[in-house]
Parts: sequence; structure tokens; C-alpha cells
Amino acid sequence: AISCGNEAVIHVAHYAEYLVRDSRTQVVGILTEGIKDPEKFLAVARLAADREKPLIVLKIGKSEKGVKAAQAHTGTLVGSDAVYDAVFKHHGVVRVHDLDDFIETVELFSKRKRPRRGRLGFIAPSGAECGLVADIATDIGIDLPELPAKTVDRLKKVQSPFLSIRNPLNAPEQYTRKEEIFNECIAALLDADNLDIVGLRLPLPRMREDRDVVNRFADLAQAGKKTEKLLIVFPRASVSLPEYWRQLLRDHEIPFLLEYRKVFQALKSLLRYYHFLDRDKASLDSGVRAGVNLDKVKGLLRS
Repeated sequence: AISCGNEAVIHVAHYAEYLVRDSRTQVVGILTEGIKDPEKFLAVARLAADREKPLIVLKIGKSEKGVKAAQAHTGTLVGSDAVYDAVFKHHGVVRVHDLDDFIETVELFSKRKRPRRGRLGFIAPSGAECGLVADIATDIGIDLPELPAKTVDRLKKVQSPFLSIRNPLNAPEQYTRKEEIFNECIAALLDADNLDIVGLRLPLPRMREDRDVVNRFADLAQAGKKTEKLLIVFPRASVSLPEYWRQLLRDHEIPFLLEYRKVFQALKSLLRYYHFLDRDKASLDSGVRAGVNLDKVKGLLRS
């Protein structure tokens, strides 16, 4: 974490360049009111794209009042928000719009797992919760494909006959207490050919002595080691997770994210970023994309 102050001499772009070149840094997060050196920043963005090191930016000053507040604070001329959007999109810079999104997006990107596509399989121990997940995922544009027939057949062996088998998967409330059911639900979705990401809502342990839930965390860690697919754990809403449990998930490279909408927004940003790397990165050298003249953009950023 670096505070740039008023950037009287060294700008955000200089710090960003150092971090992009630093082998120990995996993700660069930037909170800024404006870009004082557009040419330098765009060069750093191109370098970050070449190295596939994400730049995640929370740009302050979208609204008229936000612009005035930024000018009053540091004297920064924040430039046109539409221009920033166009430049960031062209250069694969991930833009977020509030501090919660910033934190969740940095956490998700830091795991460095690259989904082939954006097809999500989800497990929740509540039918109503499955409906909530489906509503929010659809609203944000996250794909929840139907489960393959062989996955459904596999889950029938452990699923209650009173619960339907679909995606999102309504697992029994006690699935965290039953090792075989828990592991088979996760393994079945991880093995499904039409899923790239598996998310689950895991009830959190109230204490370290809650051995059933402790063991499920250990099972989850083992599942994460055996797959290239992205595995995500999160609760229904924002909660405080004791450091002991956070460290356990960090040690096994499993992101723990807060609240469904924030998770899906961060996931959408991740998918867009890898889409950029696969299809749009070559356009950085062309100078023009989607009607955006980058020479003109530099001048607009300065003003």
C-alpha cells in the first residue's frame, strides 16, 4: 500500500510501473482522482497487459459534485468520465465503482485462476437462496447453465429425493455435516464439462472446535488443489470472518468474498479482463478502437 499524496513529483503511474515490474506483486489496485501523466499511465497499462498483471482502478469524480470535491482536495483536473471509461476499456484496465467492489475484485483477481469461460455452478443450502443467487447472477450477466445429465445422475446418489437437482443446486442444510455429501456435491460440479467456476455458500464455523465445519474447510482446500477451475466461497451477506479462517482459505488459494452481488460483479470483471487478454490486447498498438482516437484522449485526460 502506497500513499501518493498530491503527486507533486512522482505520480500514480510511476508507482504502478514499479509494481507491474515487481515479480512479487500479482495485482495492482489504484484509487485515484485523476491521471496526471496520461502518456506514462497508458505505457504502464500496455506493460501490465503484456505481463497479464491486472490493473484495478477506483476512479473518483464521476459526478459533478465528485469532480468539485476532487478539485478542492488536491487540485486535480479529473477529466471526462466517459473518456476514462473508453481508455480503461481499450487498455484492459478494470474499473470498479466503490470501495467494496475494489476490495472484492482485488481479492478475486489475486488468486490468479483463469476460467476458460464464465459458466458458474453454485451450491447453497436453501431453495430460496438458490432463487436469490439465480436472480442476481442473471441480472449481472453470469451464466448458470443446466447441469449435464451425467452430473444429475451422479448427484441423485447423494441428494435428498425431496430436492430437485438443478443449477443453482439446493444442497441439504446438513450437507456441511456429512462429509460424503459435501465432497460429492463439489466434485460433481467441478467435474461437469459445462462449468468453469464453482461457487458455494458455506456456513461459517462459530469456533475452531466446530469439527464438522472445520473438516469441510479442509475438504474444500483439498478440492481446490486438485482442479484448475475457480472455486469461490462466500456468505449471503457481508460478515466478519475471524483471521484464523481467512488465513486457512488464503493458504489454499480459495477466495472468500462478501455478498452475492459484489461477488458476481467482481466475477464479471474477471471474465471481461481475460476476454480482453484473449481477444482485444492486440488492438493496443492500433491506436484506434471503437471510434476512440487515443491521441485525442490524451489531450482530454490532461484537460
